[in-house]
Amino acid sequence: MLLLFLIALIFSSALKIPLHLTQSPTSLSYTKQSSTLISQPILEKLNWFLVIPISIGTPGQEISLLIDTLYPYSWVAGTNSYNSKIPYFNSSVSSSYYNLSIPFSIIFSDPGVLEQYIGSLSTETFMISNISAYNQVFLLAEMFINATAIYNNGFIGFGYKSFAQNYSTLVENLKSQKQISRAIFSFYINNLASWEEKLMLIGEVAEKYVKVSGTDVQIVKNSSTWTVIIDSVTIGDIVIDQNVIAEMIISKYYIFAPIESVNVLVDYIKSKVKSCTVYTNQSPVCVCNENDLEEFPDIVFTFNGTEFLLDAGSYISKESTKCSLLIFPNEGSSWILGNVFFNQYYVVHDYDNDKIIIFHEPSEKSYIYEFIGACAVVFVVLVAIFIMKKKDSHNSHRYMSME
Repeated sequence: MLLLFLIALIFSSALKIPLHLTQSPTSLSYTKQSSTLISQPILEKLNWFLVIPISIGTPGQEISLLIDTLYPYSWVAGTNSYNSKIPYFNSSVSSSYYNLSIPFSIIFSDPGVLEQYIGSLSTETFMISNISAYNQVFLLAEMFINATAIYNNGFIGFGYKSFAQNYSTLVENLKSQKQISRAIFSFYINNLASWEEKLMLIGEVAEKYVKVSGTDVQIVKNSSTWTVIIDSVTIGDIVIDQNVIAEMIISKYYIFAPIESVNVLVDYIKSKVKSCTVYTNQSPVCVCNENDLEEFPDIVFTFNGTEFLLDAGSYISKESTKCSLLIFPNEGSSWILGNVFFNQYYVVHDYDNDKIIIFHEPSEKSYIYEFIGACAVVFVVLVAIFIMKKKDSHNSHRYMSME
């Protein structure tokens, strides 16, 4: 049994990938309105993306890709014509590259901006950390429209699988090749963690959450993204929204909500924090005095009957005389939960079961129970060893007496 267990560990590994930041492409940037009060530091944070290093091809070529949880496809630049300062993937020197000869394009759009990456679907070996995904389908992009603001080699797709048509996502491919045991991924970007501790995990749950119960939230049927239903969003005794759709998007730095919801949120804050006196539809920023953040009420998101609280320290940025609300107006009726939420709660994306799992931070009590459990296991092992030695000693005496 021990041999089988060790074999399983060898052939079913998991990935822990360090995260970095880079500037976002034009179409995914948040543009400052002329009438807005939004501060430059807040604006800059809006326009940064998480990046991971990977190796692609045989022999491997080192590149960096933006993490994208909207699209399940990855695209990689096959030329540096759009940015001569960025190294590109040279498919002609890779022995594992195969062109499927299927024309394909990926489009990112925003009001007034459209970026398009055009090329053909291909397969190649993607190595992340120490694990390889063979014959991974991706777009080798060789033509670009309005892609002048891209500062990296492409995107690596972790979007929901229904949008991937008949092709396996990267995570599903790793599982089918028995590189990982579970088709899951997550980001550990807790506010309390240093950048050295912030990781993307593929195939496993972060160690500190393994023994903690999470809240399962099913993906909306026929959804093309990681879209779920929020039971309710409340602030104080006011219900902002009920049974509303929300997209879980790690590539968005903050939270975005329908304009009407943001207005209700701000009106309530202004009624509780008297010095918060200014707000415009273009900018959720209050001009405030030196208020303690404790004056600002908590915002509560309820998923599948479980409450997840954001205190003022999570959704307010205090800079001099400005209190910036980190929840921005969004066209449409849905919410987008970005890093402001991910910074507070650990979220696992589960392809196998079409769900996400949201975890509260483990309490000190859970660590105590874990320590007690570990001690109990050690005690049982020691007792078993003692009994076995005693039994061996008894058998030895018995054997000698029979002579």
